Amino acid sequence: MSEKPRDSRTAILKAAVVEFAKHGLSGTRMEHVAVRSGFNKALVYRYFGSREELFSNALAFKFDQQMSVAVAAPADLGDALVYWFENASRDPRFVQLLQREALEHEGDELVHEDFRRDYYAVQLADLQARQDRGQLDPVLPLKPLLLLLSALVSFPAFFPNLTRLICGADANTLPNDWKRLLREIASRLGPRQQEDAPPPTKA
Repeated sequence: MSEKPRDSRTAILKAAVVEFAKHGLSGTRMEHVAVRSGFNKALVYRYFGSREELFSNALAFKFDQQMSVAVAAPADLGDALVYWFENASRDPRFVQLLQREALEHEGDELVHEDFRRDYYAVQLADLQARQDRGQLDPVLPLKPLLLLLSALVSFPAFFPNLTRLICGADANTLPNDWKRLLREIASRLGPRQQEDAPPPTKA
């Protein structure tokens, strides 16, 4: 019996993620979250007093899940990019949730901004470690690089319609092509080989 409150709260958060990803903050209804979760609306309000509070907790729930994904990234850079792409493909709700927030956000401060900065700080530290190990060219600025790599691994999940229009309707061919491209990009991000010095000019 002691597990039921935690299980019901998690079920509501999972349902909220789906609803917010599909409809955004303004379009989501608490009763729809309740129906999707299998619990009544009164319980949703008991745990989360408002739609805004529910959104805040749903976002924190997803970032908490993503933190465990971040710390398990493979050591090889190509494998890591493929790993992040597969994660975004398996869990498009996370990127859709961020997309909905970006479309509706007003004001200067984001929900759970400090916690979310910590999440990206973990990824920046990972890139720094890769740069220190020689996987990344030392001249590459890491913050813009993280933004670029984040876009590469999540773009098909962010923009499935555009991906379909450009790459075709066959969803089974894109993953292999995209993974191959990510590995090729990773191979080109390493330290550049110095060219052999030209022979001395004869007098």
